Amino acid sequence: MVLRCPQSRLYTRCMFYSMLVLSSSTLFTVFNIKNHPTEPTEINIKPRQTEYINKSPVDYSRLFTFNPQNSSQISSDNSQFSHTHVNNLPSTDWIQVRRGLFVYSAFWDNRKNVKNGPFIRIFGVFSQSLTKIEKEEYFFGLTCLLRSNGSVFPGVATMYDMDDPYDKNLYVVISCFPYIETGIVPKKVAILYHNSSDVPNWMPVTSLQGKSLMSKGRIASCIKPLYGPFTNKDLLAQFLAYYTIIGVNHFYIYNSLSSPEVLDFIRKVKDKGVSITIIPWILPYQPQAITTTTRFLRRTMLQDCNYRSMFHYEYILNMDVDEFIALKQHSSIQSMLETLSSSGRFEYFKFSEVRFCLQLPSYSNIIPNLTGSDQKIVSKLVSLTKVMRNPYRKAWWWRKYIVKPEMVEYFGVHFVTKELPGLKLLDVGPEIALIHHYRSKLCDPKSEQNVHDPFLPKTFGRKMLNYLRDWGALQ
Repeated sequence: MVLRCPQSRLYTRCMFYSMLVLSSSTLFTVFNIKNHPTEPTEINIKPRQTEYINKSPVDYSRLFTFNPQNSSQISSDNSQFSHTHVNNLPSTDWIQVRRGLFVYSAFWDNRKNVKNGPFIRIFGVFSQSLTKIEKEEYFFGLTCLLRSNGSVFPGVATMYDMDDPYDKNLYVVISCFPYIETGIVPKKVAILYHNSSDVPNWMPVTSLQGKSLMSKGRIASCIKPLYGPFTNKDLLAQFLAYYTIIGVNHFYIYNSLSSPEVLDFIRKVKDKGVSITIIPWILPYQPQAITTTTRFLRRTMLQDCNYRSMFHYEYILNMDVDEFIALKQHSSIQSMLETLSSSGRFEYFKFSEVRFCLQLPSYSNIIPNLTGSDQKIVSKLVSLTKVMRNPYRKAWWWRKYIVKPEMVEYFGVHFVTKELPGLKLLDVGPEIALIHHYRSKLCDPKSEQNVHDPFLPKTFGRKMLNYLRDWGALQ
C-alpha cells in the first residue's frame, strides 16, 4: 500500500517539466560532476563512507515541485526531522536521511515482471515505532538524485508501507524513479528533502544481473542478525554443519557485535572451504542490545539479503540459527525441491515447525557407539541431544519458507510479503520436511503430549560430527 502522496507520480513529472520550461530554455537538465571515475557495479556491497560531490552547499530544491501544504512541519532545521549527516557512527553501512530515518542498501530493479520499472529500491529503518500519520510526515518533500558516470539526474521518491503485521512500522522501503527514462543504469543514489541545503549523501546501487544458468540448483541461507554480545559458537557451528550437509551453497551472516571467538570460528570455517559472507550490521542508534526495535530490524535485513543474492542463487532459505529443517524423505534440499516442484512447477515452499524444549533433559547417547570425546562434543549440541518436542500443529505463524527470490518483491520473516505474478506456493507436509526449532520460550516442558523425536541425531548426527571435528569446533 502506497502512503498518501501530495501528488501522483504523473502529476509530479508534469509539474517538473513545466518548471524546467519556465526556468530554462532547456527541457532536460543534467549535472556533470568532474573528475569522478566510472565505478563498476558489484553484487557484493562493500562498506561505504560518506561522500561529498561539492564542498559548498548546493540548492537542489529548484529542481523539484514538491510543496505540500503541511511542509512547515518539517521545514525547520531544528525540528525532529532535520536532515543531518552521520559522521560519528562506528564502522557501519547505515546512512541517515534525516533524524530518525536511516537507509542501508539500494538495488536497481530492472526485472521485466515488476510494475513501473526499472527503478531503485532502497531499504532502511526508523529508529522508533511511528504511526502511519507520523510516517507520512517523513514523506513530504522526500526526493532522490541518481548518479552514473559523472552525471546526476533527478528522480521521484516514494515511501511504502509494507502492511507486515510484525514490522511495527519500523522498517522502510523507498523507491526512487528516474524522472526521465534515459536507459542509464544509476550507480549511486541519494535521498534528501527539497528544503535541505546539505549536499547529497551518496550510497552505492547494486544492479540485478538477470537470470543466470550458473544459479541453477544453488541455495543460499540468510541468517538472522547475530546481535551482540553473541557468544553461542556451539549453536552456530551445528547450524553451519547441518545445512552444509543438506546442500546449502552459501551463508550470509549479518554480524552485530558478535564475540571475537565467534568471528574467529567463522573465519576458520571459511578457510575450510565453506562459502560465507559476513555483513556488518552495526545498528545506527543505541542501544546495541536486543530490544523490540532491533528485533524488527530483521525485515530490513531480509530485503537486503534476498536482493543481494537474487539471480546468484536459485533459492533462498530464511532460517534462524536455532532452526533446522529436517528432511524426512531426501538427503538434500535440492533433491527435495526438485521432487516437489516437478508436480506443479512451484517456486515457493512453506514448512511447519515443531519446538524442542530446552528445559527438558538432554540425551547424548542417541547416536550409538560414540567415543568418549565424541560424546563430550555431542553433549554441547542441542540439535543432537534435545529429542523431546511439542506435537505437530498446523499454524500459519509457525512457518518458515524457501523461495526463488527473483519471483518476489518483498520478503517477510514467516512468509513472502509481496510476490510477483505467477509465483506458486506449496505447503509442504510434515511427512516430507519439518522445522526443528530449539528454544526455551513458547514450549511447555511439563506437557504430557510431548513427543520423542530422535530423527535428526540418528539420521545426520555422525555427518555433523565429522564436519565439526574437521573445523576444530567445540574444543
